[in-house]
Amino acid sequence: MIAIIYYGLIFISLCLITTAIGIGFNKNIPDQHIRRPLWLLCLATPLFFLEHHHPLGQFHWAWPILTLIAAWRIHHHWQSLKLANVAYSLIFSISFLLFFSWRLIFPDIKPYSGESITDLYFLAHFLDGTQLPAQDLWFAELQFNFYYHFFYYLLGWIGRIYPLSPGETYNLAIALIYALIFSASWGFAKALKLPKLGRLLVASAITLGGTVASPVIPFILKDGWRAFITWDSFMLSVTQVRLIGTNNRALTEGATTLLNSNSASAIPELPLEFASSLWLQGDLHPPLFSFLLLIITAYLVYLLFSQAKPRTNSLASGLLGATCAWVMVSNTWVFPAQAFVFLMCLLVFCYQGRWRELIFSLLGAIIVTGLTSPILEGLMQTQGGTSIRTLDPDIKTPLLAWIFWWPLLLLLILPATILKQRKIDDKWPLIIFSISTLAMVALAWNFYINDPYHGYWARFNTSLKFWSWANLALILTLAMLSKLKFAKWPTYIVLIMCASQVFVVMHFATTQNKSSAFKLAGHHWFTNDASNLHLLNYLINSPKGLVIESFDDEKAYSRSGRFALFSAQPSLLNCPGHQTVWRGSSFRQTQLENKIIHLYQARLSPEETLSFLMDHQVQYLLWTPDDVRRTPHNWPYIQRAIQEEYLWVSFYDVDIHRVGLWVRR
Repeated sequence: MIAIIYYGLIFISLCLITTAIGIGFNKNIPDQHIRRPLWLLCLATPLFFLEHHHPLGQFHWAWPILTLIAAWRIHHHWQSLKLANVAYSLIFSISFLLFFSWRLIFPDIKPYSGESITDLYFLAHFLDGTQLPAQDLWFAELQFNFYYHFFYYLLGWIGRIYPLSPGETYNLAIALIYALIFSASWGFAKALKLPKLGRLLVASAITLGGTVASPVIPFILKDGWRAFITWDSFMLSVTQVRLIGTNNRALTEGATTLLNSNSASAIPELPLEFASSLWLQGDLHPPLFSFLLLIITAYLVYLLFSQAKPRTNSLASGLLGATCAWVMVSNTWVFPAQAFVFLMCLLVFCYQGRWRELIFSLLGAIIVTGLTSPILEGLMQTQGGTSIRTLDPDIKTPLLAWIFWWPLLLLLILPATILKQRKIDDKWPLIIFSISTLAMVALAWNFYINDPYHGYWARFNTSLKFWSWANLALILTLAMLSKLKFAKWPTYIVLIMCASQVFVVMHFATTQNKSSAFKLAGHHWFTNDASNLHLLNYLINSPKGLVIESFDDEKAYSRSGRFALFSAQPSLLNCPGHQTVWRGSSFRQTQLENKIIHLYQARLSPEETLSFLMDHQVQYLLWTPDDVRRTPHNWPYIQRAIQEEYLWVSFYDVDIHRVGLWVRR
């Protein structure tokens, strides 16, 4: 009960602070749901630059003060806030409450089902307020300086302002970003002057919806409706919607033939990253930030180009350029898509002779790029080896599979149709987003980014990022198109088909295990074992020091590193498979990986074992239930080798089954 009260106070505090932040830019950015994330971004950007030169540390003492200041600011502006705006602001608070309640019920941050563990790893680097770039928590000899960066820095301030564990910060942050996405979607739909039901439809389709194919998925699954309501079929229907590839084991023969186009070799099964699938996997993944920025971009484009005689709006123009720079340092994969939208806007500015907006757009992009430049060097190092390749025809999406994306046909005829109707004020936003959406789909259909994936999975990341971005851009374009009388009902039907996935999400909430409810730290999935809990608590309450954990059978999506991560301790090396994808293979990583594997397998001599630990200044060497399962007989060998310098601390000791850690004396 005390924990619930504490979390409730933090929730109220965050609502007050974000509401107070949203008061501003009233004339230039009319919608407060768009102002809120924009202000957060504008505040975080210079701090991000500053902390690459001087660390600011934690601010746990400040949250009561900030809450009082926020309450005073809201009270000070109360009379200027109309009653409708006060009610309007509840949309964010209510959505935040609902998303936070979900995370209270399903708080586990687990491996295997998605990217939750790696997302927690990204976020954990920004909780201590150390100078950036921070020490890499999974490769202590290096710095955390690759591209999934600014998004986590922004959300990391939650853990720096409030005294929360890494897992608690993660669960609060994911609820916050989804509330921002939902409310920004609502604000965008309101700017289109859609009715309240239309706004709810657009926001639901974006936040927890699927694709236009979602309603027909049960008909092409072998198990039909019975399988559709299970977790496995949910993964098939949302996370791996069959728009790109197939899975012959899951689909009916007719659907497999249709999507494979009678090809002898099956097309790779490629999942898409929608907000709904990321939500159910519990992932706080960078695409969420690019989704939010795309919604903000759509709003700014509509604000700048939807008037027959547009007013000069220098601030909105500058922020439009800034969105491009923010995407570059947060989710680099979709930077080409965001840059294409920005380029289209610049061309329209030139066509209309709006040189002031053109200049401010470029200034916004340049200023934010300059302020985020400290991370660009690391970004270029990790992405420097990538190139664009032509897609092999054998793994290209067959033409018949496009039946699931038939709404794209609306965009194919849209530009020519609305250009002939001069009275349509919204033609430029529609043209910009329809062409951008089609361009990204065409790019993902014919090309791929050459990354560490090869052969059968060569197009994995390209399709994963570009098609997901294009799906959201399609929904935003259809929302704009719904304003036109001749397209209202067709677009509403498509939006309803996308939003129907919300019912699957609701069903999921009623069928899943809730044994970890209200354990917001996120580690109950393994600390329900008392020995694991004692081991983790020992690390949490111990001084900072280098940790070694053994690797499990999976070197990327693995459970290894969980103790160090949830206790905010650095690891000498963890998840080497992911490190190879992010940084590329290196002799040093391979050397450390082999040494750690050989250490736990007792293949190093006693002298080598102790020398390895001492040379790398390892403070904690863990022996977990996984080690008991894999190599239970190796514990005495390691104990004899290092007992002179390391003290064994036990949390479970029965026969050869031991759980604990060695601590440097």
